Amino acid sequence: MRKSILVLVAFTGSMTGRIAAAEETTPANEPAAEEAAPQEPASDRATPADVAGVVGAMREQITAAGRTPVCDEQAGRCRYSFEAAGARREVQLWYNATTHTIYVFVNHLAEARATSPANLRLLQHLAAASWVMGAARFEWNRADGEVRLSAVQNVDTAFDRAALRRLLQLIETAVGRYEPEIEQILANPQGAPAAPAPPETAEPSTVTDTHGYMDAIETELRALGVEPTCEVPRGRCVYNLESQTATTSFSVTVTYSPTDNTVMVSVDRYLSTPPPNPRTARLFQRLIELNWQQLVPMFQWNSRTNQVRLAGVMSADTNFDRRAFRGVVQAVQAAGERNYRPLRALLGP
Repeated sequence: MRKSILVLVAFTGSMTGRIAAAEETTPANEPAAEEAAPQEPASDRATPADVAGVVGAMREQITAAGRTPVCDEQAGRCRYSFEAAGARREVQLWYNATTHTIYVFVNHLAEARATSPANLRLLQHLAAASWVMGAARFEWNRADGEVRLSAVQNVDTAFDRAALRRLLQLIETAVGRYEPEIEQILANPQGAPAAPAPPETAEPSTVTDTHGYMDAIETELRALGVEPTCEVPRGRCVYNLESQTATTSFSVTVTYSPTDNTVMVSVDRYLSTPPPNPRTARLFQRLIELNWQQLVPMFQWNSRTNQVRLAGVMSADTNFDRRAFRGVVQAVQAAGERNYRPLRALLGP
């Protein structure tokens, strides 16, 4: 398997070519290690090239959460352990100065072989949990059945400490909630708990955009050549993407949430899933497998509406990172175009 790690690199030239190049040269889930920068103390706004500074900031936030970090400044990595669901789990944080991202993940949550009777039920559950979590997702490695939980934080022009703290909390909470459910499904697929579901749709609340992020979102979208319709009070912009590659059009939504200070770029109705059948199993296997292979774009499933969502999330606590935003938009669009026809084919005519 190969992890596509290109999605936040200087977005000029051919996106397809860059993705292909990254897939050929980068091991699965392993951002390439960079040569260590000179030792410096962590600062509030460590620059992406300052590997030592970013590692110092990661160490600081892990310690502030009451955990004991073990870090390697040269590799740009930290790890720590915590207890959840009666077991010790290890969270790893890998910084990549090329993609300007921190990949946060928990390995080996379960083993779900493709031939297992529980496979479809489990992968549906993981896809539904990914929708509920929003900023994190489950991944699946077809080769050995490994299930992993992960999230990505952009570190393009600044290191956002509050965003990292929130992400670590999300990861730990998700392990505590979903690991027992995963074990139940693997032990007894027929008696498994219902798939997680988001709340029923309600009237969206009014968004207070104190930072002017909605203006920045609209400006950047227009700079990318799209014509969005933006509703500032609802914190969202919508535009249509016509795709010759996918031979269809996508409605792309950009949503700013001041509650958790994130911007989500999503195609909310990317696909609709039919009732469970052998083709459905192949679809869910591929969706969660793609989560393993892609760094920023992720597939999620709404168990209430049977809609598949393609999404990418960036943090926006301390500032609106325009370059990171453009990268997320382009990554989601590229993944949408690249995967639509192969995924649609899995469902048959």
